[in-house]
Amino acid sequence: MVIIKRRILISLFTICLLCIFCITAYAADPVTPKNTFDYKGTDVLASVDSPYRTEKAYFKDEAEVLTPEQRDSIWEKLQSASGSSKIRIAVFLGGNYRSDSETEDFTYDCSAAIFGANSDCLFIYLDFEGESPAYDYVRSFNKAERIFDANARDKILQAMYDYLPESGKPIYSDDVNKALISGINTVSNQYGLSTDRPSGSVSSRSDKYDEIDFSFLMKLLPLISTVPLFVYFIIGGIIVLILIFAILHSVKNSSYNGSSYYDGDSYYDRGRSYRSSPRHRSSSSSRSHHSSSHSSRSSGSGSSGSGRHR
Repeated sequence: MVIIKRRILISLFTICLLCIFCITAYAADPVTPKNTFDYKGTDVLASVDSPYRTEKAYFKDEAEVLTPEQRDSIWEKLQSASGSSKIRIAVFLGGNYRSDSETEDFTYDCSAAIFGANSDCLFIYLDFEGESPAYDYVRSFNKAERIFDANARDKILQAMYDYLPESGKPIYSDDVNKALISGINTVSNQYGLSTDRPSGSVSSRSDKYDEIDFSFLMKLLPLISTVPLFVYFIIGGIIVLILIFAILHSVKNSSYNGSSYYDGDSYYDRGRSYRSSPRHRSSSSSRSHHSSSHSSRSSGSGSSGSGRHR
């Protein structure tokens, strides 16, 4: 009887172990990304259709590599990150085929379709289309560039690359989920570091003025009142004469050898040599496109991006 009970217990224990093993194996089963669609990879209007979309945040798992629960969790985290910042944040898990340059153009067009052409946006694109090598791309637009420059974008990618699989390797939902959480946390940390005022620093002009002690002016008032009135008339007259002399000297120089004019980009003095004035470099011309291939939308778009092959 005792032997029978032992055999029953051993059998039940073995069954439990098999169930645990099967559940674990099922949970760790690689995901097959979706890569067949009714629209082309560059069809923006069809691609951006997603239930996870507000005025400040956007998320789409086009490749369907996450579980519904994971999508909901990532969406809540993304909304929280965008809600505490002044920029819009978009995350797109691509499953449709897009070349490197098409991916870069897609992030530009997709951002404009979702948030508007001149939005301050950070767009994160992760490639799960199945082609090797995968091309992941992070693009920042307008004011978001001040916070998420090339160095910050690289940090975001690197934070996700600690979990993302290499091209051609099996894809696991849990790894992708961890990568997105790490990336969104890096976005939040980068925004906080860029906007938080260091302790002891002066944040505005008014704060600086508040720290100045103007009490010394009150100490000077008794001294000023002892000066005779005629002294102030003499000082005022000297100042007036100096101003008149300066005006006359300026008029004389301007009429000498013809007048000069400004044409918008350079000064030209009639009768003298041509000289160029320094042109102020615009914000768009000073930005560099930091990626392995150039986007046709990058020129004059008010944005820049960083891409990596995985």
